[in-house]
Amino acid sequence: MAERRKVWKSVCVWYGAKLTLKFEMFPSEQWPDGARGRYRVRLDRRWLDAADGGRLYLDAAGIGALLAERLGGPKLAEEAAPDLRPGQPVRVLNGRTAEGVGPLFDLTRVAGEPIRGFDGRWYVAVVLMGRGLVHVPASDVQTTKERG
Repeated sequence: MAERRKVWKSVCVWYGAKLTLKFEMFPSEQWPDGARGRYRVRLDRRWLDAADGGRLYLDAAGIGALLAERLGGPKLAEEAAPDLRPGQPVRVLNGRTAEGVGPLFDLTRVAGEPIRGFDGRWYVAVVLMGRGLVHVPASDVQTTKERG
């Protein structure tokens, strides 16, 4: 029997001339127990169900994580936001190195609260000379002591 519910979006992944993944999303309002803003997912013509066998409804973040996982991407770790606050003195890797010294840093201050990027990593806004306000990966930021 053909599916009568309306597909909201679908993603098809092809490798050469062969379809390797068909990912369809349906608004959950089409089911009696569905919640607004969530979606039921069908992968390769099979419904994805919850661990208990019930219907599984995902939000946009859940759909993105599932799609990334199915495409072979890394699972995003649920790590806490870095402990960096606006005005805090930091040093930021600048991509250069010096012989015998190692990587070089720019001294600056944090210019905003940390944010999570679409890639799952944390970013921090800093002001860099000649570049202005820049969001850099929090992993490239090290705290420094206040000089006084």
